[in-house]
Amino acid sequence: MISHQKQIVPVSEHSAARGAAPAFRAFELLGVPVALVTKQELLRKVDDCLSEGTKGWISYLNIHALNQASEFPWLRDYLGGSLLNYCDGVGVQLGARFLGGHIPERLTLPDFIDDLCAYAEQRDLRFFFLGSTGESLTSSVKTIRAKYPRLQISGYHHGYFDRTNGIDVVRLINNSRPHILFVGMGMPEQEEWVLRNFSSLQVNLIWMCGGLFELLSGNRTRAPRWMAQSGLEWLYRLLQEPRRLWKRYLIGNPMFMVRILKQRMRRGPRR
Repeated sequence: MISHQKQIVPVSEHSAARGAAPAFRAFELLGVPVALVTKQELLRKVDDCLSEGTKGWISYLNIHALNQASEFPWLRDYLGGSLLNYCDGVGVQLGARFLGGHIPERLTLPDFIDDLCAYAEQRDLRFFFLGSTGESLTSSVKTIRAKYPRLQISGYHHGYFDRTNGIDVVRLINNSRPHILFVGMGMPEQEEWVLRNFSSLQVNLIWMCGGLFELLSGNRTRAPRWMAQSGLEWLYRLLQEPRRLWKRYLIGNPMFMVRILKQRMRRGPRR
């Protein structure tokens, strides 16, 4: 596992390689801009970026992501350099509301991956999937291809490789010439890998996708809709993987609330 304390190449050194991202409204939460977009607006941003040849990454924000960004300045900078950060958790919506903001919609990639695949079919776009285990990834690709037979999945590779090097993986990605690269290796490992290899990757958009492949393969199930809408999806995940996730939720969630309270106190009373 890559040490999070090591020297990371600053985001600003990559910025010159990127085109100008389409403007969007955002609300700052713990020093990170959260895009105030609906699903349709997000998809339009993707279309704009691809049409204009913009190079960069798209990131999701949940409580865990914002906690990590508070602990690791390089990750906060990374998220600040995203083309767009979308809200991927009810907790983020509630935090913004407590601070006087309004995030119009919670967006999770598993909920709109079908929209992305349909869009890619229509535009003859190529996808590359990176992350998870070989078994889960292969199963995910089969699932998507069965549903979208005309979608061009130009390549895929599991996430268990030497991430300090990975030259062969970068070469494989570049040879497949994808328009969108989906990277699902968990936060902050996936972001570290993207920063390390961004200048070498010949791809338009890089989309952080976390545990998407585990869900598509059926190796992990999603919370019932009522739990997700009630902000209890974290509890469902905790019950699924208590040994791995207890610290993230039982310590991370209260810590997030404390950080939000501190931000509100720094801003003073709302008017």
